[in-house]
Amino acid sequence: MSRLVIVVASVLLAFPAAARAQSGVSWSPLTNDPVVTFTSNGTVECSNDGVTYAACTSPWRPTVGADGKYAFYLRDSAVPFSGTFTLDRTPPAIAFTAEPAQRGRSVTYALTVDDAHPGSTGCTWDGAAAPCGTAIDNVADGDHTLVVHAVDGAGNATTVTRTVSVVTPQVTHVDPKPEGGVLSTTASSPSAKLTSTHTRRWTRLRSLTLRDVEIGTAIKAACNGKGCPKRALRLTATKTSVSLAGLTGRKLAPGTVIKITLSAKGKVTRTFTITIRATRAPRVS
Repeated sequence: MSRLVIVVASVLLAFPAAARAQSGVSWSPLTNDPVVTFTSNGTVECSNDGVTYAACTSPWRPTVGADGKYAFYLRDSAVPFSGTFTLDRTPPAIAFTAEPAQRGRSVTYALTVDDAHPGSTGCTWDGAAAPCGTAIDNVADGDHTLVVHAVDGAGNATTVTRTVSVVTPQVTHVDPKPEGGVLSTTASSPSAKLTSTHTRRWTRLRSLTLRDVEIGTAIKAACNGKGCPKRALRLTATKTSVSLAGLTGRKLAPGTVIKITLSAKGKVTRTFTITIRATRAPRVS
């Protein structure tokens, strides 16, 4: 009479010593492709439910449906065996909580990887390995490729690719008057953008926005001159784009100066000075 002896993760179960040299069973307890392998010098029967058996050969694939925990059953003459495994065919879910974006000469982003059986996550920037979720500094102008690859404990994999276009940061003033134009000067990030209407006697700022601002930056603005809607304005950046609407809408006399100071971690990181001029667009420096 033949005997079946079970080997799980290279450990022999407690079956008669005479049978250990004849039979063995192995499988993966977490898998996306369940396979049971075995050796025996007799006829082996397999079952998905422990009730209905049929003759089987190695390797044997249990019948499965949705992800979850399953049992399987083998028997070799009078020696029965059962085991369990977890089926996971769901790949990791990669989500960008902050899409890759240019911040001056750096690219920043944030992501999460969600999976029932976490494994490993790796990132590359232009084909070279890079820490995931860490700012990429000193980025040259042009198109760049970020690739995130995640593999879970069952071997399921997900790859996400993003292309980031990097350009030299700009401070731009757009004058909506027909006789006006666009004044664009290179500056370091963050940047400022304003629109205005002006005459010989006054200038009205229609919008004033700071862009590429680090969240948490302290912003102070002081307006000196005739027509200032506010003499002082203080706020903290909660987004990377900050509107200074409190300084717009009023007629500002020529010679009025608005000074905007940005400070992060106790240090001044950028200062903008807006000078109101007669018949011309405000000067941004």
